[in-house]
Amino acid sequence: MGAWSGRARAGRGCGGVRAAAGVDVRSGPAPGRRPDRAAPPGRRRRSGRRAEGDRARAADRAAEARNETPLLALDLTFRPQASLTVLWALGDPQTRRVIERAHERAIILAWRWLEDDVAETRRASGRGREKTPALVVAAFRHFDNRDGFPLLHERCLALDRVQRLDDRGEPKWGALDTTRLFKHVVAAGTLCTLAMTRYSSAW
Repeated sequence: MGAWSGRARAGRGCGGVRAAAGVDVRSGPAPGRRPDRAAPPGRRRRSGRRAEGDRARAADRAAEARNETPLLALDLTFRPQASLTVLWALGDPQTRRVIERAHERAIILAWRWLEDDVAETRRASGRGREKTPALVVAAFRHFDNRDGFPLLHERCLALDRVQRLDDRGEPKWGALDTTRLFKHVVAAGTLCTLAMTRYSSAW
């Protein structure tokens, strides 16, 4: 079971932090398409924005020419440092709740930093960049690793569609500059770790 996060979740039709179970980015928005206009498989959504459809087809053709799979989302994982992980695994219910709450707050802080200071969207030409303070993120909480050992961590999928404000102050969809975001993944993880240490020690 997951939850939608990011400031642009309402624009995607998520309506706040709701269940995001069964999210599959392969059936999500295709490259060049807005998340709130993604058509289900086998159906083509009619739209008056012909230019948007042209950009989507151009992105598909470019990816095929380079023999690449279009990037639909960026996968980030946040987890506590080893000492807190052990304390969470062996602690009583109250201790576990405190650590889980600190974990949630630290992840929110990390995403706010990414949205406010890092995330950018590309212009249609591909050369210009603009700030984009609104991401769409599907977050999934896990409590163990693949071997079944206790491991609190959060898997987050940041869609490559983002929102920014145009000259009239209206929200506008664009493509996420995933290269820039990827370069700051380690910094976001460090910020999350430091914040979690502070939040967990404050209880």
